[in-house]
Amino acid sequence: MVKLCYPVQLYATQYLAKRCLQLIDTDKLWVRDVIGQRILEDIVNNRIFRRVIKNIVSGVSQHPLRIPLPAADEAQDREQVTRFLDDLQDYGFIPEYSIRPGDPTLLILHKPLTPYNLSFLSGRWLEEYVVHSVFEALAPYSPDSLKWDYLYRAKYGWLRQVDGEIDCFVLLNDMPIVVESKTGHTNEKAVRKFARLASKLAVPRSFAVFVTVCPVAETADSTEMVTIVSPRRFREYFSDIVGQIVAA
Repeated sequence: MVKLCYPVQLYATQYLAKRCLQLIDTDKLWVRDVIGQRILEDIVNNRIFRRVIKNIVSGVSQHPLRIPLPAADEAQDREQVTRFLDDLQDYGFIPEYSIRPGDPTLLILHKPLTPYNLSFLSGRWLEEYVVHSVFEALAPYSPDSLKWDYLYRAKYGWLRQVDGEIDCFVLLNDMPIVVESKTGHTNEKAVRKFARLASKLAVPRSFAVFVTVCPVAETADSTEMVTIVSPRRFREYFSDIVGQIVAA
C-alpha cells in the first residue's frame, strides 16, 4: 500500500489535446486509504469474493435482497466471506446485511442498493484497483527520474459533447499508456473499440492494456492490437512497463 499522490493532470491533458481529444471531465478515486485498498486486493485475489459481488449485482431487483452465497466447505472460508462483507458494509459499498440463521449460504440485504453501491460492485472496483496498482508501481521513483501524470475515468469529446471515456490514462516521460478495465463478458468487438482509442492516442500495442476478469477469445487480430492481461497480472505487467520507460 502506498500513500497517494495526485499530479495536476495538466501534463496528461495537454497530451490528449495534441491528439485532438478535448478532456471534458475526470473522476476522483473513491478508495483512498489502506482499508479500501485491502478490499480491492481481496476482490482481485479471491474468486469466491468476486462471485459474492456478482451475485449481489445479479439480484438487485429484489427487496429485501436475498442472494445465495458460494458454498464454503470450511468454517474458515465462511469467516473470510463474513469479514469481506463486513468490510464492504463498513466502507459503504453495501447496505446493512444479515446472513440467515442456520443457513450460511443465504445473504439478506435490508436496504436497496444505491447507485453508488451498484457502480462499485458492477466494475468500478477493478478500475480503482488499476489506478492503485499504477501508484504502487510508480512509488519507488523520484520526480527527477520519472515525469508522470494520470487521468482516471476521463471523459473526452468536443465542445463539451462526450464521445467516450478512458478508464485510466498514464503519461510517463512523454510515453502514453492507456488501460481498459472489464469485469463482465468481453468480446473482440470491445477489444477493437479499445484498440481504436489506443491508436488515436498513439499508444504502442504493449502499452495498450486490456484488463479483464473474463477470458477473451484471443484471436491473432485482437492480440496484435492490444495486450490482454488478468487483474492479478496487471500490477506486475505495469511495473515492467515503467522499468522499460525508465531504462530507455
